[in-house]
Amino acid sequence: RAGSRSFAAGVDTLAEMGVKDCRIVIEAGELRPESPLRKACEKAKTAVAIGCYPDTERDLAKLMDDELRIANLRITQDARAALMSFLGG
Repeated sequence: RAGSRSFAAGVDTLAEMGVKDCRIVIEAGELRPESPLRKACEKAKTAVAIGCYPDTERDLAKLMDDELRIANLRITQDARAALMSFLGG
């Protein structure tokens, strides 16, 4: 987790080294386009910046409906509400 630290120089160094058979994941929260860490990942040929956004209640309801339809299942409103409370973003 990057937090308030910047790993941009480290990303630049690793990108230049051509490290093989290694995956490093940096969780950084919301990064602005001008963030040094985001810029470093986007310019490196061996790195990538992936935006991950939390699902909305609407997204989760659609996912639930789609999966239930595929499985040819039904769910009560109480069960739906309970399931929704257990699903994370």
